[in-house]
Amino acid sequence: MKAVVGSDPAKGQDPDSASQLRSDLSKKSGFPISVQVDTKVKVKMGKLKSKKVAIRVVCDGIRGFAPKNGSGKAPTVGSSSDAKCKA
Repeated sequence: MKAVVGSDPAKGQDPDSASQLRSDLSKKSGFPISVQVDTKVKVKMGKLKSKKVAIRVVCDGIRGFAPKNGSGKAPTVGSSSDAKCKA
């Protein structure tokens, strides 16, 4: 699996967005994460089977949390209680 972290290229990295990110990381409620996954699946309906079909799944509503130890080497748990996904 490959993960890419990025931002809106039109916005760039200005000091205001960097300070907003720092404040979001320190909040107890966490920071918002949007996940986009491109994958291939086989479709089966009754006796009809298809070859692999490419789909894109986009999920919003996931909350991430900054590591508590500060080193960033220990994994942290995210919250996805109200996540919404579209295929």
